[in-house]
This record gives sequence, C-alpha cells and structure tokens, in this order.
Amino acid sequence: MRPRTRKLLCDALFAIDAVEGFVTGVSFDVYARQLLLQSGVERQLTILAEALIQFAREVSDADTLIPLLPQIRGFRNLVIHEYGVVDDSSVWDIVKRDLPELRPVLQRLLESE
Repeated sequence: MRPRTRKLLCDALFAIDAVEGFVTGVSFDVYARQLLLQSGVERQLTILAEALIQFAREVSDADTLIPLLPQIRGFRNLVIHEYGVVDDSSVWDIVKRDLPELRPVLQRLLESE
C-alpha cells in the first residue's frame, strides 16, 4: 500500500475515533441541543468522507472494499452542498450504526498491506 493511501485510511480512522470520543456518554437529546457538538461531529464525518473519496481515486476497487462508500459520498455532498437539510437523527444513526460497521473494514484494509 502506498504511503498516501495508508494515510487516507488513517485519517478516516482518526475521524471515527474523534466522533466516537465526542459522543461517548452523550444521548441523542443532548446531541440535538448542542450546536458545537453537532458541528464537531459533522466536521469529522466530512473529513472521513473526503479521505475515503480520495482513497477511492487511488484504489480502483474501493467501492467493493468499502461497501458504505456510495452512502459516504452522498452524505459528504449533503453536508457540504445542502447543509440546511442535514437531519440530526440521520447523523446520529450514522454515528451509532454505520461508524461501528465501518471501523473494522478500514482496519482490515490497513492490516492487509
């Protein structure tokens, strides 16, 4: 694996770590009321998405390796271009459901070099 490709995966995992750190011990109700927390989570999710989009530009079978990649791209575009319609409960679902599923996929990719 090329160093840049490895760094992109590390960046994505770091973003997952950051989000999980932000929301540890936090309920959805608290999340929905804290703009700073929402902003931090959305920022890290954007970094995660951008890192994986760049990874996909370098790895031809990235869509196969990372099954959630189409949804990740879509979410990134939503946050960046349609920020006014980002739904807190959708973001919370991503954090609680998708990130735990994504982490081991990215870890396996890093370990497979």
